[in-house]
Amino acid sequence: MATVAEGQDAAVVNALVCEGLPGSVLVSVRSALKKNPRLEWRIPATLCAAMLVELLLAGGQLSQTADEATHLYSGYRGLKCGDLTVGPEHPPLAKIVAAAPLVALNFKVDCSPFAGDNLQQATTALNWFYS
Repeated sequence: MATVAEGQDAAVVNALVCEGLPGSVLVSVRSALKKNPRLEWRIPATLCAAMLVELLLAGGQLSQTADEATHLYSGYRGLKCGDLTVGPEHPPLAKIVAAAPLVALNFKVDCSPFAGDNLQQATTALNWFYS
């Protein structure tokens, strides 16, 4: 008589076979996991380690996100000028915390009131970020 767990295993294998994976591959993976249960946590740990290495290697390169320059510029202006008008759609605390290490470098920033649309904000922030 089959146990509930064996019935669930069979249901999982049947569902995955229906999705296009060959049943023999799933059976061999399942038997490998039963022979060596440590593989069950080593596989995700290995994938996480590979992702961490990739992030560390890519982080030193020029890898700005789409709105990083605007947020840093807004936070830096908030710290240096007390002006939070650039990028008002997000709360200022995260931007200020991200820009706090830049204060020690004393970058030049224009503290005159900013009256521009989103495109002008992005252009001004990119020019500041890469200058």
